Amino acid sequence: MEFCRHKQTGKYFVYIHDSGNNEALLVTPLAEIKALNLDQFDEVEEQDDDYLLRNHYIEAEQAERYREYQKSRSEEAVENMRSLYEEMLPYHQKEFLEWIKKEYGS
Repeated sequence: MEFCRHKQTGKYFVYIHDSGNNEALLVTPLAEIKALNLDQFDEVEEQDDDYLLRNHYIEAEQAERYREYQKSRSEEAVENMRSLYEEMLPYHQKEFLEWIKKEYGS
């Protein structure tokens, strides 16, 4: 899990992704997802989730909120793929399925 320390408060935020314009999407210590200016933070670091929780860098609520966010994004991506697949012509559906099998196995 990626995380960074707020320079002013010393609190740790879970890093989700860069959102452009020197901002990043982060999970705050209060488990809120916010886009914040990266100049307010030290460098983003990566560490095992258990280590961060065990050593009180982040709160359990932050880790849970991060996992919920990632899961919802994955489910959204699957739904988008499903919609795109249904819009394809049968020939392209077959071609797509063959590519998936070749790339990832059956």
